[in-house]
Amino acid sequence: MRSVRRIVGEHGLFLIYEDAGPDDDTREEWLRRWDAQRPWWTAYDDAGWHAVSDHVHADDFPETDAGWRALGREAGFSRVTELFHGPTDLLRLYCFRA
Repeated sequence: MRSVRRIVGEHGLFLIYEDAGPDDDTREEWLRRWDAQRPWWTAYDDAGWHAVSDHVHADDFPETDAGWRALGREAGFSRVTELFHGPTDLLRLYCFRA
């Protein structure tokens, strides 16, 4: 994020839509919520769902909301705003301002 901060300059911003949970969340709780959303992924057959889900279980390590805010501050962004909070509490959209 420090590299992105340098790239956006003094008046820029950085938008990111990423895995994020509440501050008291654990990865196991986040993954349980991930698994619970299977019924709503109606465009995916079982093979497609398992391909995505296997990737998520192996490679996604979500930050908490506080973690994303701290990463932004540590990178030199002056303000972090949450623009969207997914209804499943799995993803959030943040705006980091220079």
